[in-house]
Parts: sequence; C-alpha cells; structure tokens
Amino acid sequence: MSKNNGHGGNKEGSAEAIELTASQEIAMGKLLAGSTDAEAGEAAGRTRETVCRWRNHNPAFRAEFNRRQRERRERLRVRLNSLGDKALDKVESELETDAKLAWKLLEALDVTSPVSPGCEDPDVLDLESKFEPFEKEREMKKILRAFARDQLHELGLKVSRAAPDQVLEDILKDRDKNLAEAQEENEEGASE
Repeated sequence: MSKNNGHGGNKEGSAEAIELTASQEIAMGKLLAGSTDAEAGEAAGRTRETVCRWRNHNPAFRAEFNRRQRERRERLRVRLNSLGDKALDKVESELETDAKLAWKLLEALDVTSPVSPGCEDPDVLDLESKFEPFEKEREMKKILRAFARDQLHELGLKVSRAAPDQVLEDILKDRDKNLAEAQEENEEGASE
C-alpha cells in the first residue's frame, strides 16, 4: 500500500504516494499498463463504472494516478538519457533511411512532450471539482446571452446591451419554474 500524507505533496512540491484500497491498486496498475476501464474493473473485481468514477471524480485516485504517470515518464526519461549516446548514434545513422520510425517511437512513448500529466494534490483536485458546476453554468449563460442577442437582432429590435441579460434572466426563471413544476409532479406521483 502507499503512504498518505493527507495533502498529496510535500514542501518541495513532489507528491508523496497516496494510500489506495486493494481494488484501486489493482485497477491503477491495469490503467497504467494501458488497460481500459472495463478491463481494469474486471481485474479489480469492480465495474467499469466504478473505475471510471475513481478516475474522473475521486481526487485521491486521480492524484495518485497522475503521480504514477509522472514517475513512469521520469523513469523513461532516465532510461532514455542512459541510452542517449546509443540512441543518438542510431538516429544519426538512420537519418538517411528510417529516422522517422525512431522519432515516432519516442513520440508514442510520450517522452518528447514537456506537458505534465496533471495535478497530484487531491485537495486541489477536490476544490476544482467543486467549482466545475459553476464554470459550466457561467459558460451556459454566456452561450444563452449570445443566443438572446442574436434572436433580438434577427427580429430587428434595437435593444440596449442589458436587454440580452434580461432575456437570459427570463429564460433561467422559466427553466427554474419548469424544474420546480416537474419536481412537484414527481413528488405527487410518488405519494399516490
């Protein structure tokens, strides 16, 4: 099992291992080896949905997955560095014939990209997941505001800048009213 320091990282910024359940450890190993969620779930005695939920919504699992991916990339980089002279010699000798193949292999191993696999701190990932619905709502309002502006323009109405906001507010009020009515109907149907 892995160690959990409660925050997923230390002062130097490198994350410490996070404790996972036995099932999560098995699934993690399979995912890191390239298995699908279904394959990882089967090996761990869990469903595909459970593994998908861990991977997308469990901050500790996500952070540990990201940490292990980073460690794997670092190990590959160390190995590649140790083979650097040989690899360069080979690439140099193959430049005339098949250098594309050597480069494609490096790209396939994803060791040529400086991009980090993601955050390794479960607290930060948890906080991000809490703000996600607000981001989606803000994006939806932006789209609806543009739609309202276009609709008013198509109707040939000259309106102030605030008019699309008022239309959006009316749309959202109607949506909330419809949701409340649907919930009341569901509650009435359940009590009968």
